[in-house]
Amino acid sequence: MTKIKVITPVPGVDIDTRVHGKPEYYAQHYGKLIGRKIVGVQLQHDPGFGGALPVLVLDNNTAVFVLSDPEGNDAGHLDIVTK
Repeated sequence: MTKIKVITPVPGVDIDTRVHGKPEYYAQHYGKLIGRKIVGVQLQHDPGFGGALPVLVLDNNTAVFVLSDPEGNDAGHLDIVTK
């Protein structure tokens, strides 16, 4: 198995070096999730998405919308894997 190289610009945010884009952006954006707790899950109806839009509610009242891309072109899917 090949070991993947990662950088950690912010504690808790590991970024595969093969990811395109700016690591600083990803670190700042996803770093907002570090230390937070999911306290709720909502499925909101949005006709623009043709169905359910998953939303994670965090302990600081932040809503995390699960989208297919940063532009919000469609609802997304979370693959939940238990280690």
